[in-house]
Parts: sequence; C-alpha cells; structure tokens
Amino acid sequence: MGLVGIYTFAGGCWALINPLDGTKGLWMQIVYIENQDSSHPRWMLLNLLEAEGKRLFSEYAIPVPEGRLMSEPDSLEWITYPVVVKAQVPTGGRGKAGGIRVASTRPEAERAVKDILGMTIKGYRVEQVLVERKIDAQMELYLSIVVDRSKRRPIIMASRMG
Repeated sequence: MGLVGIYTFAGGCWALINPLDGTKGLWMQIVYIENQDSSHPRWMLLNLLEAEGKRLFSEYAIPVPEGRLMSEPDSLEWITYPVVVKAQVPTGGRGKAGGIRVASTRPEAERAVKDILGMTIKGYRVEQVLVERKIDAQMELYLSIVVDRSKRRPIIMASRMG
C-alpha cells in the first residue's frame, strides 16, 4: 500500500492509502488508528471507491479535479471539457474493460456515460460514474510507503509509472 497522507486529531489519526496491487488508485483505503497506547493501537480498514476518496480529499483541502458522481445520464452542462468518465466499481482493469473514457465534447461525454452505466466489469455492475475535468499533467509521479513486515520498518518507493 502507498501512503497518501495522515491527518491527526485528538485520540487518533486517519491515513489515506492507495493500494499497490495493480489497481492504480482505483479505490483508496482509509485506515483509522486510535492511539490509546502506542503499544496496542486499534485500527480499521475501509475500502472506498475513487469518488468517495476524492470527496474526502476535498474535505481536507487536498486538490482534486472538478467532478460529479452520476447514476443516470443527466445533462453535462456544468463541466468544462475535455472530461474523463470513470466507472465506479471496486476492481482494477476499468480502462481495459472500457470503463474509463475521455470525451472532448458534451455529446461525447453523454454517450460515454450511457455506454458505461450498466456495463459489468469483472463481475461488478456499474451503477455510478465519476465525470471529472481532464487534467493535462506534464509529469506523473508515484510515491509509496510500504511496510517491510520482516524488518518491521517502512520502505519508500518512487516511480514515474504506476
């Protein structure tokens, strides 16, 4: 798993984590750690879809592209184009399955929403899509912190590819 950020508050913290199992940030895992005493922290793990994780990022002032979760092909007049339409299912391989599409115009985006809603990706029926503004990045970097359980210490990994 790759650590995205830790947010502390009285009695515990939230850690936002991306899995490193080939899902490439499809969903975010959130670990809540309650530090009653440092030798026995309590924790729980939640798996979130991409849209849910991005909503949490927004709540903590972490920038995310403008976007909206949709469960039916409503009007897409609210967004600037181009956009990315993304199936919201808890599995990897969305792009290869046709569950992620870039649209340059509103008619293209409306067609993508209609096509993706209702499709099945690896056994999961697509009930919602995330429509968000496409970001043109000059460079993408991936940074992860994983725990080496045998040595009981963190390992930091960086890559230009996920």
